[in-house]
Amino acid sequence: MKDSEGNIYGTSFDESSMIFTMVDEAFNGLSVKPFFVDENGTLGCELVIDNVTRYFKSADGEAGYLYINKWGRLSNCMISESSLFQNHARLFTGRGFIWSKSIPLLKDNVLIGCGPNTFVYEFPQEDYIGKENSGFENQVITKPHNLYLQIAIQTGVVSCILFIAVFIIYAIDCIKLYRKSTFDSYMEQMGVFLFIGVLGYMLSGIINDSSIAVAPLFWIVLGTGFACNRIVRGIKKQ
Repeated sequence: MKDSEGNIYGTSFDESSMIFTMVDEAFNGLSVKPFFVDENGTLGCELVIDNVTRYFKSADGEAGYLYINKWGRLSNCMISESSLFQNHARLFTGRGFIWSKSIPLLKDNVLIGCGPNTFVYEFPQEDYIGKENSGFENQVITKPHNLYLQIAIQTGVVSCILFIAVFIIYAIDCIKLYRKSTFDSYMEQMGVFLFIGVLGYMLSGIINDSSIAVAPLFWIVLGTGFACNRIVRGIKKQ
């Protein structure tokens, strides 16, 4: 056994179980059991760390090993880049982990993004250790659980900025229009309720994604809100 720098670590071997155990106390709880994966003599090994078993297979029968994931697929183990929430992986029922791995993806999706509904391909699904430590070991991460990360990664950071800008313009318009209103008219009351609905959607987007069932309603409400504001402004000018 040796590490990436070539340092060799002692092992003990049990002939009855064919298991190699690390001698160094720093690796207590780690053992390796070699085996042949198929009749062609392809090498594999069973790695046990703290009573969790993982399986690896030689890439070509001679050098290198690939991880055999939960679905029996050969895959490279990776430690993906993290940001902001790396120390709060279980924040908001695991969203902290997803956000910490999603934020670094922004730098590669500034202008056009990876494409609508393609987040599942952009996310580092091969970060098995990170997913396991965060409770996602048997899952494929399909969404970022954040409306703004979803937009920024799939259609570009620029599109997310423009989306937020539209809301800010609408919010400023509503505040200026209704802050001194008496709400005597139906249109004023409707305008405020529409603004509350849009604001609620934007706030819920912090911990939820856009879904095809709800998004059309949001755009209808937002468009109606702009129209309502225009009508109210016209009435006040009379």
